[in-house]
Amino acid sequence: MRARYLRIRQLGTSPAFSHRAVDAAEVVFTQIAAVGAHVHLDHFFGTGYSSLGYLSKFSIDRLKVDRSLTARLESAGLETEIIGTIIKLAHQLDLEVMATGVENQAQHVRLQELHCDYAQGYFFAQPLEPDGVLPWLAAQRQ
Repeated sequence: MRARYLRIRQLGTSPAFSHRAVDAAEVVFTQIAAVGAHVHLDHFFGTGYSSLGYLSKFSIDRLKVDRSLTARLESAGLETEIIGTIIKLAHQLDLEVMATGVENQAQHVRLQELHCDYAQGYFFAQPLEPDGVLPWLAAQRQ
């Protein structure tokens, strides 16, 4: 598999995530980026323990906004402002943004208005087994 098609998507962080582990992750992410693969920081600004410091420390390409924020996006309140700020910050740092947990058209439209790069969730499709992807894609073209 070519490195440009490889996506490393998750960095699970927790209170027990030590400085030693962060240093090791920094080295690994730099090596991954050197071969042309992309690193996505998952559950950022949501329920995890991600830190703004990781944005400058790690060679990452995309932030994934947690579904806990996306779920309340329709009610033009604080979540909309938070997600908009995350998107602006990411774009200023030359990162892409993916919102997870998109379940309806109103959320999708709002994310487009906020200039979110990507979205995933049940609004687009249920989770698929690998052998179900090609038939699903074929059905979408019709």
